[in-house]
Parts: sequence; C-alpha cells; structure tokens
Amino acid sequence: MEGTDTTAESIAVWRRLARGNPAAHSAELSKSLSNLALLRLFADPPPQALPAAAEAVQLMQLRHAEAPELHRADLGRCLSILAVCLNAAGLRQERHGAAAGAVRQYEAAWKTDPVRYAFDLARVLDQMGRYLADDERWADALGPLEGGLAWAEAYIHVDPTTYAPSSPGCARRSATAGGGYGNHGNWVDTRKRWCRWIPQ
Repeated sequence: MEGTDTTAESIAVWRRLARGNPAAHSAELSKSLSNLALLRLFADPPPQALPAAAEAVQLMQLRHAEAPELHRADLGRCLSILAVCLNAAGLRQERHGAAAGAVRQYEAAWKTDPVRYAFDLARVLDQMGRYLADDERWADALGPLEGGLAWAEAYIHVDPTTYAPSSPGCARRSATAGGGYGNHGNWVDTRKRWCRWIPQ
C-alpha cells in the first residue's frame, strides 16, 4: 500500500534523526508512527496497528514530561489513535484508559487555547462516550457525550460551515443511535443532537 510505504519511509528518517537528537525529533517520529497505525487499520489485520500506536504514545509521553505545554494536544491525539487501534483489535477494557487519557490531555490543551482545541475535546469526549455505551455503561456514557456536545455547541460559531447541521452521515448515526439504544432516551437524544455538529 503506497501510503503505508511512504509513511514507513518517513518513520525511518525520523528514527535516524531521533537517535541523534531525541528532544528535537522524537515528537515528529511519534506523529508519523500514529499515522502509520491509522493506515495499518485499513491495510492489515487490526492488531498489526497496535505496536506503532503504542510506540507513538510512549515517545510522546517522554516529550510531554519534558514540556507539557508544548505536547498536550500531540499526546492527546496519540492516545486517541491508540484507543481506536485497541478498539479495532477487540481490546475493549484497554481502550477506555487510552480514551480517558486523550480527554485529559485535550482538556488541558483547551484551557490554554479554547478556540483551537474545543472541537478536539468534543471529539475525544464523544469517543469515550461511544466506547462506554458499547459496554452498555449508559450512565457513564451520557456525561462525556453531553460534555462533548456542550463544547461543540459553545464553539460552533468558529467554523459553522465545517460543522453545519443536517447531513446524510448525521442521519445515519441518528438512526443507529435510535435503533440500538431505543430504551435509553437521554442517550438517544444526546447522540442525535451531537450529530448536528460533528464534522462529516
């Protein structure tokens, strides 16, 4: 797969640079590893994506420990991608920890730049809520979903075109929520409202 090959070449370059100067280059290596993990989800059996995603988190955690203000959002992205990979591999319990970690990092990033990180925070809250709902932890799921919806609604004015309501994708998700969780009215209502704002 061409995209995977290109990303692997990028990783090889960043890995060489990071060996000589980790502080300067390992963050970029981490980002490339996360990108590779996402590509492998489509090209390989899901477990093949996990090593790259896990290494990306480990590297970014080191950079975050040295300069948290610079790498909060980067670590949040790596953790969110790791959660996706864990979920695809069927590691349901582990995905919760990664998703919760992503939320913590984006919450911290949002405090420093609310406009820039509001929708990232909304998305990872939605991710955490969906995983909890998959395990039928309805009460636990509702809080993150409503929190994500609140951030999206509060900052919709930033880019109303991108986050415009009413789309076929939104309608499909609403139907899925209504069909799958029809006995949980608050959950369904939140998911339907949330679908109005998430990017398609």
